[in-house]
Amino acid sequence: MIRAIKFCARLDFRMAVDTWQGIVDNCATIANASTARVQEEIRRLLESRCALRSFGLLDTSGLLAKMIPEVNSYLNRAYGGQVAEDPRGELLWNLLEALDRCLDNIEDKEERRDLGIETLTLPLVLEAGLRRAGVQSDNVREVLVAMGNRLGFSRGLRASIRQTYSVLGSMLAGSGGRNETQLVTKNGFPHAFMLYSVLADAGLVSAEELAVWQKRLDVFRAKQRVSAAKSKNDAAPSVSHRSKNRRKRMRRRSSGASADREA
Repeated sequence: MIRAIKFCARLDFRMAVDTWQGIVDNCATIANASTARVQEEIRRLLESRCALRSFGLLDTSGLLAKMIPEVNSYLNRAYGGQVAEDPRGELLWNLLEALDRCLDNIEDKEERRDLGIETLTLPLVLEAGLRRAGVQSDNVREVLVAMGNRLGFSRGLRASIRQTYSVLGSMLAGSGGRNETQLVTKNGFPHAFMLYSVLADAGLVSAEELAVWQKRLDVFRAKQRVSAAKSKNDAAPSVSHRSKNRRKRMRRRSSGASADREA
């Protein structure tokens, strides 16, 4: 069922009526499939560059409610106007559409995987209070634990996602001043910036705000390049310098030997 949706979305096919009806009628049987296999298929859909259509078909067919009930419950609340961050129930779809565009610029497989998972969980995390209370919020932690268990996050992926959301929460809070400038030095910033770019593409943050963070990142990278170049120049003497020192040592040894012979 998932593969039928995947190929339909990726190849821009229209699904045969009886095939579609078979998925609708049997969506509950996805619970019989291997959990690890379902988790892997979800990740592949997010990395497919056609996540928007894939998850739209999952939602319409009823599969999404069986595979990721937390996301389905969120959509029900959003459609009902119960989510302040998503008053029209469009946030998830806008983010997935932006994700499909952003993946064209990301070559690293792990980065694509992480960004896909973070994009899927972001609406729930924002609803839980990421912008206000950050990743330390009990509600945010509960969301991340629930989604981590559902989607089979490894320990490393859990740590990476928490780090990304910690930085992203500070970026969205807009505390200003030195604290914001120092955010670019944190390990989680590059990935948080990618997720921030997805938010900007989806219209949740302004192009001006994105440009400010881009400028800060560019300045930080320029300083890193200068520092790396300086370290490289100071690391070791040149070959000619080493040769010169070696010749000096040889002359000293020769002078010493002559003195011994004269003695």
